[in-house]
Amino acid sequence: MVPDRTHACASCATRFRGERCPRCGNEAALDLRSPRERVLLVQALSGVPSAERRDGWLSRGIAGYMHWGIPGVAALVFVGGAASVNLAFGLVVAMFAVGVQALGLVVVGGLLFLAQSAIQSAAERRPRSRTPRKLSPVAGPRPAGYRTLSGTIRAVTPARSPLSHAACAAFRLRGEAPLGAVDDAGGARFALELADGERILVDARQAWIDVPVREAPRVVRPDAELRRFLEERGLAPESGPVRLAEVRLEEGDRVKVSGPLDARADADGYRGQKTTRTIGGPEVILQPLRGPAPPVSDASDA
Repeated sequence: MVPDRTHACASCATRFRGERCPRCGNEAALDLRSPRERVLLVQALSGVPSAERRDGWLSRGIAGYMHWGIPGVAALVFVGGAASVNLAFGLVVAMFAVGVQALGLVVVGGLLFLAQSAIQSAAERRPRSRTPRKLSPVAGPRPAGYRTLSGTIRAVTPARSPLSHAACAAFRLRGEAPLGAVDDAGGARFALELADGERILVDARQAWIDVPVREAPRVVRPDAELRRFLEERGLAPESGPVRLAEVRLEEGDRVKVSGPLDARADADGYRGQKTTRTIGGPEVILQPLRGPAPPVSDASDA
């Protein structure tokens, strides 16, 4: 949802700027610009087990023998030694006892190896239960001039939804793909018309689009644009269904915009100049409003 938060931590499910997680201190952050690392993140958050190294039959056999074979051999040596002493140290009996010990070693070791392998294989096949987690943003401290403004979307330089291909001021997609959950959004530049008629220029291309998706996801057939959108997020729909729902903010919708308020000077005629207030950057939060238009709000967001 926020393009410049290029790294994520799979341990605490956060998205941030830089390579070190500001929440848990994890330095092994995953780079969201890498398709391979996006896949690893999706697997970690959605509960899909990643590929793990499994020991071969030789290492299993050695582990089984070390765990069970040595005590078994010690017991056989004791029994065989006792039998040899009780039979007056007869050479034939002693050789027979040694043979029994060797045969017992082979048989017991083989049985223990098979038992250890069967137990370990059954444990590996057992399904693992994990709870899917949602990736949340970690924003830095709010910059000076952070404000919350309410108004109506006007004069949109539109974005394009990858699902419906409709032009809009912002969109959000939610649902699921074969590799994990989908929850992403995009924004555009537009003018926010306040209750007193003033227009604030808003750049929501890096904004956090906080718009609820109320419709149930439906099965869709990804076209080239939607497939590219999913592939960029490590969710390439190679197999299985894709279920998505969409919500859009369009011209005329009433919204609340929070972010750093700035001003820029624009030319007005040959020598004139006018000042236009602007809001933009990764700290911006865009939310929809319902009900009648409220009075203009230009207070600090405590």
